[in-house]
Amino acid sequence: MKTVIILQARMNSSRLPGKILMNLNGKTVLERVIERLKTFSKADDLIVATTNTSNDDSTCELLEKIGVKYFRGSEDNVLERYYLCAKENDATQIIRATADDPLTDISLLDKMFTTHLYLECDYTFTSGYPIGVQEEIVTFNALKKCYKNSTKENHFEHVLEYIFENKSDFNINEVIAPKELNREDVRVTLDTKEDFEIIKKYYSKYNYLELESEEIIKIWDEINA
Repeated sequence: MKTVIILQARMNSSRLPGKILMNLNGKTVLERVIERLKTFSKADDLIVATTNTSNDDSTCELLEKIGVKYFRGSEDNVLERYYLCAKENDATQIIRATADDPLTDISLLDKMFTTHLYLECDYTFTSGYPIGVQEEIVTFNALKKCYKNSTKENHFEHVLEYIFENKSDFNINEVIAPKELNREDVRVTLDTKEDFEIIKKYYSKYNYLELESEEIIKIWDEINA
């Protein structure tokens, strides 16, 4: 078994272009996301899946500078980019991460990964948790099935939506947030300038590498009191 974190990142974001290279407490957003994901000890590798457009030449220059592997593929067909990246790197278990999430809950990811393996699932996701703390886990075989069978535009853009539209073909594991963590009103993903201002507060005032969902919710309530 080889577990690979494949981190989706591109400069040409529709809502906040260039956000992955914005300065977040002394480092770029992309570096912060990588820094956090690298604390997940059960991954064998981390690859940034970026685009083959000139817009992401600067992304690749940064990754070369900090010594992080990357794969370049289609900007629009993200499913293809993920699949070819996973195939090239011999991944059997894939953690799908995005550069939108500098506050991924690593303890939650560990819980997801443990149950994913124990239940021998094709796909594991969460529901109810704050937006931006969770990632997804998928086997290479399930990703391959998505790649071979997807036909709709949303499948290519969102990578794993084929699974949701064909649930009977997959062994799916849903990790549901307990009542005290069921807070989808809490938003720590990065899509807008307003999101960035909120996330900056987490990074400037707290030990951001150790924050879990409970603390993220508590801080959110303090910020928005």
